Amino acid sequence: MRILNPVLQREVNQLDSTTAFTMLFQVDIQGAPVPFRLVNYDQPLTFHGLQFLPFPVSVDSLEEASAASLLNLRVTAANVDQGIQSLLENYWAPVPDPHWSVTIWQTLVVFPDTTAFSSGEIFTVSSVNTDLVTAVFDMIAEGLTLARSVPGRRYTTSSGYANIPRR
Repeated sequence: MRILNPVLQREVNQLDSTTAFTMLFQVDIQGAPVPFRLVNYDQPLTFHGLQFLPFPVSVDSLEEASAASLLNLRVTAANVDQGIQSLLENYWAPVPDPHWSVTIWQTLVVFPDTTAFSSGEIFTVSSVNTDLVTAVFDMIAEGLTLARSVPGRRYTTSSGYANIPRR
């Protein structure tokens, strides 16, 4: 959702734009025959040849992870139908360790293919709560760990990096 091409960046940053943006969700469920695809819009949408079904979805704000924390996202699906309920009953509840991954794209409604297919952000579903009317999916960004990717500071005057210019 943060990976946008220059055309989309310009549209997103305009103060007054008539262009409608939406979010596409592809849920890949371990053991399910095909991915489940939803669009947060009132009409079906074709994205790179894939059909996404309309569904009302509310997405919490996506925030950058602070130190030693993972990137979390909460998605609430309203008006849960028999399709989602069936997926939860067959592929979430009876499985001891269910693996659901969700790919999310942000795109234009009129020209959805302007967003690259490879720019989707992948999340792993950590928990699902439902009251048969709404379903709340708590997700964690895939590929992030609490491990460090940069060596710790070495206590020297250059912090261990001799070639970094200092003021």
